[in-house]
Amino acid sequence: RSGGRAERGDQRPLSFPSPVTSDQIEHLHRRFKQLSRDQLTIRKENFDSIPDLEFNPIRTKIVHAFFDKRNLRPESDGLADEINFEDFLTIMSYFRPIETSMDEEQLDRFRKDKLKFLFHMYDSDRDGKITLQEYRNV
Repeated sequence: RSGGRAERGDQRPLSFPSPVTSDQIEHLHRRFKQLSRDQLTIRKENFDSIPDLEFNPIRTKIVHAFFDKRNLRPESDGLADEINFEDFLTIMSYFRPIETSMDEEQLDRFRKDKLKFLFHMYDSDRDGKITLQEYRNV
């Protein structure tokens, strides 16, 4: 590694909410460029071009989660108008499966991060609680 950047083919994990290899980062960067149409940021409307999301019953919640600042940085709140590649990478890491090589501490943190991410998806008014109304809006 040079200057903290992963080199091509480097399989060592980088730390986000869960470890990500440089090959995975390259794949996600290609996807980001495709979604953003080669721009530096993605906006909510860029997700309209994803056919797999079109009929997903929680599509709105998934897209919303990408722009929920609570999922991007600790102690943040509100919604971002756009996200950059680093933000995209952070959100995508929440969707990764559990790695068999994780120790107990990593596994515990990984599970807590995923639960917090899911909680934020349903706490639509961002008050730290999921009300019966928010639950029904699933």
